[in-house]
Amino acid sequence: MKKMNTGDTIATANFSIDTAHSDISFSVRHLMITQIKGFFARFSGTMVSNAPDFSDARIHVDIEAASIQTNHPERDQHLRGEDFFSVDLYPLIHFQSSTLIHVTASNYLLNGYLTLRGIREPIQLQARFHGKSVDQQGEVKYGFELTGQISRKDFGLFWDDLTSAGGIIVDDLIQLHMNIQLIRN
Repeated sequence: MKKMNTGDTIATANFSIDTAHSDISFSVRHLMITQIKGFFARFSGTMVSNAPDFSDARIHVDIEAASIQTNHPERDQHLRGEDFFSVDLYPLIHFQSSTLIHVTASNYLLNGYLTLRGIREPIQLQARFHGKSVDQQGEVKYGFELTGQISRKDFGLFWDDLTSAGGIIVDDLIQLHMNIQLIRN
């Protein structure tokens, strides 16, 4: 296992997501010809790690499902309803890590469980460590970019409709993309 040079020694460090400088977004093919993009405006998360390369990290993220935004108010309401997120019954989307595997100097595989609409499924995300920096207030920040994909149907998001020509309106595969800035507590 390669060690990452983070520039400091970490002994049981607690981190939280700096939500003002992070984003959780997604995209899905529409009519199989374009990508529709969206994001979640409200989320929170923590990471606890004892290892200098974060390889023992325990990560928890909660996303408010009702904060979904796709720049189309009618579509957003549909996504919040029973056909998709059913936010009245399932207000939170939850991620809990199981392992963070250090692959190369800055690359990791993040394994964990995503709970959506009460359904808990394993997922794997590719994670890239972009380094650390000190902000204007003197706080040390750590930057990660995560990508992956899930099948929406694995989480009970079965709504489907066909065009008049028989084409699929919404693809099953959802692309995930997160830029996460962590602040050490």
